[in-house]
Amino acid sequence: MILRYLWLLLIFSRRGYGAGSNSAPANDECSGAFANLTMTAGTVLLSPINTNYATSSPDPVGCGGMSSDVWFRTATPFCAGWRITASTCNRVLSGSYDTVLSIHLGCGSSSVACNDDDDYCNDGNIGCWIFCDVSSTVTYTHSGPSSTLYLRLGGHPGSLEPESGVTGVSVKLDNPCTLQRVTCGNLTDGCGNTIVCGPSCPLRPSDECPSALAIDVSSGTGASAPVDFSYFTTSPYPSTSCSYSFATDGWYKTAAPVCSGWRLTASTCGYTNFDTIAALYSACPTSSSSLKCNDDDVNCRDSGSGGGTCNGGSCSSTVSAVATVTSTIYIRIGRSSWA
Repeated sequence: MILRYLWLLLIFSRRGYGAGSNSAPANDECSGAFANLTMTAGTVLLSPINTNYATSSPDPVGCGGMSSDVWFRTATPFCAGWRITASTCNRVLSGSYDTVLSIHLGCGSSSVACNDDDDYCNDGNIGCWIFCDVSSTVTYTHSGPSSTLYLRLGGHPGSLEPESGVTGVSVKLDNPCTLQRVTCGNLTDGCGNTIVCGPSCPLRPSDECPSALAIDVSSGTGASAPVDFSYFTTSPYPSTSCSYSFATDGWYKTAAPVCSGWRLTASTCGYTNFDTIAALYSACPTSSSSLKCNDDDVNCRDSGSGGGTCNGGSCSSTVSAVATVTSTIYIRIGRSSWA
C-alpha cells in the first residue's frame, strides 16, 4: 500500500511543462517549443517544469552554457518596445537545482540575453552545496523587427549542484506604456499595435516646431501631463548653448503672445525619469531666436515622481527667460544627448 502511494506521487510530480515519463519532453528542442507566451502585459507562472529527462540543445548561449533544457515561445511575434522578464527566483521546487535562462530570436541562433545566477535573489536557500545563487533572472527589451521569441530553461553544466530538476518560471511582459511610464494617451509598438496607456493626453507636444502645441499659461502656471519622448525625432535646428544637445524633442508654444517684461519658466523638476534638456525660443529656431537653454537643474533635488540623478547631477531641467518684446514663446523639451 505504501509503495503504490509513493509510485503515484512520483508520477504526479513529473507532470507539467516538462517530461511526463522517463523520456524527453515534447518541448525538449527549440522546434517543439510550447507556444504559451502571449503578447499581453502582466505576469504568468509556468509551473511545474521538469527537466530531469530533457537533453541538451546545441543552440549557443552567452553565459557559460546550458544542459538538460526545455523551450517555450511566444504565440505571436514579439514586438519592438516590449520587455520580457523571466525568473526562477524562489520558484525552484527540487533541492538546489542550479538553473540557467536564456532568450533567443530563432531556433539555432545565439541567445540575445542569458543569466545563470541572479545575485539579487534571496533563495532562502534550499540546501545548495557551494554557491547559493542557484536562481536565474533574464530580461530583454526588443528593439528590432518583430520576431518569435524563445525562452529556454536548463541547468548549469558541470555544476556541483544538480543540472536538472523541477522548477517554476515567472514570466512578466511589459508593454511600451509601462516601460516609458506613460499613463495617458496611446502608444504604437513596433508591430503597429495601438497600446492604450490611459485617458487622452491633452498636453502631448508636437514632434516639430511649426506644429507646436499651444498651451495657456495666462493663469500663471500651465497644466502638466506625462509625455513619452521615446517615439519622437530630433528636430533639425542649430545647437543650443547647453553642454549637451537634444537627442529627441517635442514642442509647445504659448497660446497668446507673452508681453514684454514678463517671465516664462518651464521645468521638468520632479516630473521626469530620464535626463531632460529644455530650451526657450522667440520663434522656430534660428541662430538668433534662442532665448535660454538648460540641461541639468542643479537646484532640483529630483524628489518628485521619477527622480534620480544623471551624470552625477540632476536629471531635470529648468529654463527661464524674460520677454524683451511681445511675442509667442516656443518651448522645446526633450531627452539629453548625454542620456
